Amino acid sequence: MDSILIDTSFCIRLLKNDDPLHQNAKDYFKYFLEQKIEIYLSSIVVAEYSVKDDAFNLPLEFVKIIPFDFFDGKTAGEFYSILINKNK
Repeated sequence: MDSILIDTSFCIRLLKNDDPLHQNAKDYFKYFLEQKIEIYLSSIVVAEYSVKDDAFNLPLEFVKIIPFDFFDGKTAGEFYSILINKNK
């Protein structure tokens, strides 16, 4: 594995000391850094994280931010539509 995309849940657990999975997230993050695995973060995660905390608390110096534009949103919506129709 040479790269990973982390989500909002991972970021919350990484930065919330009293979360039951905090240490688990820290261990994974440390592993990613030690193994020189590129860590990516979607701009959507930044938006979601900002609801409850300052986005500047995110480990921005260690991640690459992936922008999310109109076409990404359209594709994501189409994929989600396929998933919900498949679950029916």
